[in-house]
Amino acid sequence: MRTQNFKRMLVLLMCQIWLLAGCSPSTLVVDTHEIQSTPQPTPSPTATVPPDQPESESTSVSDSEDMTRITTYQLRPSGTVSYVWTVAIGADDSLWFGGVMGAVNFNGETWMIYGTNQGLPNDKVQAIITDDEGALWFATLGSGVSRYKDRTWTHYATSNGLIDDSVTSALVASNGDIWFGTYGGVSRFNGETWQSYSRGSSLMDNTVNSIVETMDGHIWFGTNRGISHFDGTNWWYYGPE
Repeated sequence: MRTQNFKRMLVLLMCQIWLLAGCSPSTLVVDTHEIQSTPQPTPSPTATVPPDQPESESTSVSDSEDMTRITTYQLRPSGTVSYVWTVAIGADDSLWFGGVMGAVNFNGETWMIYGTNQGLPNDKVQAIITDDEGALWFATLGSGVSRYKDRTWTHYATSNGLIDDSVTSALVASNGDIWFGTYGGVSRFNGETWQSYSRGSSLMDNTVNSIVETMDGHIWFGTNRGISHFDGTNWWYYGPE
């Protein structure tokens, strides 16, 4: 089980690094000792893509007992996914990529692009998460957050209670609450109401770059001036005075 989880995490990491680098299609071969790039062989059949979406290409190498095959893809035009900020796994185990051109979904065969034409309020997607109901949340820079489930979009912004419309990070906590880090502080949404926290009374700094929950249910925030820690009642700080 640990080996399977490790390989799954490795695939996600390598996909993000490869897309961020804007590389041409190639194949990465990974074994237990090293990671190396192999010359591009003859492309395998093109993955299935809807008529209104860019095509994709893939390459592959033969399987061996000691190596894991990883095939990388690149959409045309390359700028579509050349700058990726986040990678997530949906409720159906498909992959989601968010970046400067919206969101891209890959189910193992088909690529689908989601932008303003498909319902997003903004093409700059900084974070993607899946909540306990299987709904996807897209955090955008400048237009708040959007919830997508059963082909229905629901948008939330400062007018609904979000502390800032430029959202940098997101987390689904173990109790079901959803946390959003922004340039103006952090907001918590329980499905009905919003509660926000900012510098001075709660956070070290209003720019919240990352959020994580530990096994004890405490929430930790990485900010531009250090670390903030919320235990459910009290706030703790770690950083410059």
